[in-house]
Amino acid sequence: MKKNQPFHSLLLPAMIFLFICCVITAQSGNIHGGFYFKLGPSIPIGNYKTTQQLVDQYSSPKEILTYKPAKTGAALDLGYLIYFGPAFAGKHIRAGIDISFISLTFNPVSHDSTMTGNKFQYWYLYGGQKIGPLITINPVDKLELDLSYKLNAFIAFNTPASLSLEANPKNDYHNKWGDNLFQNEVSLSIRYSVVVVSVQYNFGKVMFNDLDSSHKNENLENNTVRIMFGLKF
Repeated sequence: MKKNQPFHSLLLPAMIFLFICCVITAQSGNIHGGFYFKLGPSIPIGNYKTTQQLVDQYSSPKEILTYKPAKTGAALDLGYLIYFGPAFAGKHIRAGIDISFISLTFNPVSHDSTMTGNKFQYWYLYGGQKIGPLITINPVDKLELDLSYKLNAFIAFNTPASLSLEANPKNDYHNKWGDNLFQNEVSLSIRYSVVVVSVQYNFGKVMFNDLDSSHKNENLENNTVRIMFGLKF
């Protein structure tokens, strides 16, 4: 019996978890939870599409880090819509949570002759997750409107040019890692049956400090507008 005790101890919590998932994703009118897949262009706006320079206060000697302008890339979201309780307002409105458990973004940079090697190493690359409140409106038939605000936590990568402030400086490119646990996103999705079209405004700054929390002054603006197309099941 002792050998079965670990299995028995996990069985009840697993059954409770499955029951809760069934309850919170149960259908209410035409509004119900499910998985979604979205893919589309990621369009840089504001300072993100211009050259941004930051002084690396922690290098010795100090360096100016030059981040090239971002160009239009691509974004991918895989997620799940979870609803709480029944729909209200005649079963036309329902509240829940929008969770993107995989969120990837790729933005190339403006390449020039000083960049050597594989040009893909200079891209802005982001990988993370998004979560936030959701309101869905079902005005008629299978048409649904999703309004959401999400926090986007991610890890980022880029290869900026570092210019030493010593005499006879020379550009040198170094890989830099960054992150932001509280990037913001507001979005509007229009769904009909399983087809989804979304417009997302993702805004904030990435701290390219090689994931060292003591370096707090290397913030790079990375605002984008994303037009996403996909399916929701």
